[in-house]
Amino acid sequence: MVISMINLQAIELIFGLITTILAYFIVVSVSGFFRAWVASKMGDQTPAYMGFLTLNPAAHIDFVGFIFMVLFGFGWGKYIPIASFNINGKFRKIRIFIANFSDIFANFVIATVSMIALVIYFGADILRMSLPMMLLNCLRSVDYSGIFGFVKGIVVIKSRLEILYPATSSIAISFIMVIVATMYLSVLLAALNFIISGFWYFYMMFNSFSSSRVYNDNFLLLLIPMFLIFFFIEPLRVFVATGIGHVVTILAKALGFY
Repeated sequence: MVISMINLQAIELIFGLITTILAYFIVVSVSGFFRAWVASKMGDQTPAYMGFLTLNPAAHIDFVGFIFMVLFGFGWGKYIPIASFNINGKFRKIRIFIANFSDIFANFVIATVSMIALVIYFGADILRMSLPMMLLNCLRSVDYSGIFGFVKGIVVIKSRLEILYPATSSIAISFIMVIVATMYLSVLLAALNFIISGFWYFYMMFNSFSSSRVYNDNFLLLLIPMFLIFFFIEPLRVFVATGIGHVVTILAKALGFY
């Protein structure tokens, strides 16, 4: 019996890790590519020259961010810099804004499309689990602290979906969990990128979008974003997840799923 429980826990851990890795590859690749593509359209070819204009996950994986995602459920992809001084011409500040915040839009769309896919498959009742699935820490019965806390959340949601939808095959549930993990990471990165991109945008505004003073205050450029992330990441995650839930609910009603 003990051996069987150990084997089951190992299988659940492997499943959660695979799900996490697949979701990470999908989200960082799509949002990273989109940011690079938008930057090139706005006039800055820097991300393209640095090799980010691709959907190949290898170009977008940040090693530390990947390890943190696997172990702690808080990860990130490679930061794609926007050289604002390369963006010139009419509506310059607006185009710089669009380039800097484009990955946030991509994250929001990825999470929204993922949630819509679940509504199409399960029906509108799945929206009752939208926040727990996008935030995971809404499931208070699970201890998310420590290593593999995120994986525990994946396994718990998988179990709940199997109970709520017994007619759904295990294979289908497994694919669905990749979608759930994708939603979670998209919401997380939308909040994280909003803080980082917002800081950089206003920092560049303060420096009049010139290249002469940017990147000089290295200590502040590292410390301030970390401070903002520590205090604001959680409320921003809740805000983004709630917004996505409202958007999908409106779309579900408009499409007749209610």
